[in-house]
Amino acid sequence: MEKNVYLVRSHGSLIEKLLEANGFPYQRGDGVFHPELLSQCEVLLPGGRVTVNEEILNQAPGLRLIVKSGAGYDRIDVEACTRRKIYVANTPDTNSVSVAEHTLMLMLAVAKKVYPISLYLRCDDPDFWCRDRYEGMELHGKTLCIAGLGHIGRKVARLADAFGMKVIGYDPFAHQPDIPSFLQVCGSLDDALSEADFVSLHVPGGPATFHMINAASMNLMKKSAILINASRGSVVDQEALIRALQTGRIAGAGLDVYENEPLKRDNPLIRMENVVLTPHCAGNTAEAHQRIQTGCMDNILDFYAGKRPRYAVNEII
Repeated sequence: MEKNVYLVRSHGSLIEKLLEANGFPYQRGDGVFHPELLSQCEVLLPGGRVTVNEEILNQAPGLRLIVKSGAGYDRIDVEACTRRKIYVANTPDTNSVSVAEHTLMLMLAVAKKVYPISLYLRCDDPDFWCRDRYEGMELHGKTLCIAGLGHIGRKVARLADAFGMKVIGYDPFAHQPDIPSFLQVCGSLDDALSEADFVSLHVPGGPATFHMINAASMNLMKKSAILINASRGSVVDQEALIRALQTGRIAGAGLDVYENEPLKRDNPLIRMENVVLTPHCAGNTAEAHQRIQTGCMDNILDFYAGKRPRYAVNEII
């Protein structure tokens, strides 16, 4: 077995051109794992909607490298991969600009009530001068709390600063030299939540952040506060969020991710005028896709050059 790459789904035409140019045979799947392809692959690009666990690894005895497009790898059992001497690599900071811009879009859309206004203007007989019904809010002068000060969180902070917002944040793993000088780092998330007009989440998924935002934390927030989540759905207790929105405990939300995806049609979030929803697409831009595919190829080339993949998240001894 040599240089056999399995793309569980299409990752774009660029990565396929790069694989061909470098002499890598590859198989492109249909979004689900196929045992016959797993059994032959040495490099796996799973995509964002599938989980790589022990069951999958058992079907891939020759697997030596898993390359995850984008930054998040919470659907990959990294410990199991490490035991089997399989590198896991991601492509960090490739979609951070796109996600940061999407985050600001969600903030603006909720604050300016874009969703209900747009719906109202499309009804059969709208009152064009409906602005008194849908009074918006400025971002300028408001306080934004950012939970998670990695690549995306810091980019959101810079965009918010350009809007004239006060930016505070919380991240127990942040390195002070990386933090913009205008950003005030809080000692606890609770302290930051109580001060914020907007709360934006940029933390990884997993047990450490599961339901980081829950009923207790939302009780600390201002009733006028708006919650934004473009990280992972598991970070927010969705039932608690629905109750907080229904009771006016918080004012609104902008969501790109959900505990259970895709959203079911009977989810109460869909019917709320004070909630803006997008389908896990914050990083879905042409520019990000190009950077991601190039980053995936960089990992593959490093591996076959006998190096540790440049974006590896584990160590193989």
